[in-house]
Amino acid sequence: MKSRLNFRYNNALMKSETFLNGRNVEEKIRDIEVSRFVSPVSKIGIVREKMVALQREMAANRSVVMDGRDIGSVVFPDAGIKIFLIANEESGQSGDMMN
Repeated sequence: MKSRLNFRYNNALMKSETFLNGRNVEEKIRDIEVSRFVSPVSKIGIVREKMVALQREMAANRSVVMDGRDIGSVVFPDAGIKIFLIANEESGQSGDMMN
């Protein structure tokens, strides 16, 4: 069975959401259990190629804000504005920075 991944903008929440086979998986893909697999899965060539294509498609004909390790260097190397944030180990361990 071929899976279908797409992104939809939610006007009420003012953000894009991720759908897999028509099911909203936005919250699930942000879970720590999923995050543990991001790096190894992103090393799979076909996965990486598809994700870069999807990210570029999301930004076609509109302004976007994206985060990720390779967004500024690989996905959008010619972006007009790039912001790089670097946190020390203590910041990463503190959890929610807003509290």
